[in-house]
Amino acid sequence: TLGGGVDLHPAVFEGFGKSAIKQMGHSPDAFVQMAYQLAYSREHGGKSAPTYEACSTAGAFHGRTETIRSCSPESAALVAACINGTASPELLSQATAAQAKLSRSAAFGEGIDRHLLGLSKFAKMDGSDEALALFSDPLHSRTGTWVLSTSNVGSPWLDWFAFGPQCDPGFGLGYSILDERVSIVVSSNKSSRCVRAVPRRPRQPWRLALADWLPPRRAARACRALRCLVRSAEPWRNCRRCAS
Repeated sequence: TLGGGVDLHPAVFEGFGKSAIKQMGHSPDAFVQMAYQLAYSREHGGKSAPTYEACSTAGAFHGRTETIRSCSPESAALVAACINGTASPELLSQATAAQAKLSRSAAFGEGIDRHLLGLSKFAKMDGSDEALALFSDPLHSRTGTWVLSTSNVGSPWLDWFAFGPQCDPGFGLGYSILDERVSIVVSSNKSSRCVRAVPRRPRQPWRLALADWLPPRRAARACRALRCLVRSAEPWRNCRRCAS
């Protein structure tokens, strides 16, 4: 069955949620999205992944959704700095601010993906080879293949929610950011080479640079939270396909 072919890995950590993140001066959702970028990159040899975050455009007439592309130049700079040990609070602030700006733009209908979808439909209707060439370009296909498909649903009455990955290899991340905890369910296809291609390598100690920028007590909580996030995501173990 379709459901039987999907692995689900739930995780929850308490004592660290949107209240503490706001006190740090960051958007809670942007902060967690940066954690996803860092976690994926650390597990895949420094690589980044096309990332989809669902954004509601219900404020517009007949509005549905738009895409927030969380893998941005600012997030890439932050992740690279975390990996090479040159991270700074300024880079984190720049990355979360850029993510928050992308979120606001998408909510107001200023994203690019629904616009590109409309253009592609018109190009097919017109049969324009020049226009269709844009949408068959490998770069367009790669940046629209969501290796990380994410959605944030915040409700005190919702403990967990999940959905399947958008591609293979790929991951679905359904998460909720509440006042004092963050819950997440990571999904992947059981057939994914990210899961079965090679034996999982031994766990390594995590140097969570994000936590280094916080006051000591809060840093310890952040460190535990982010470590829980990454270690819970068993399918994220490195594989030959991802490293190639």
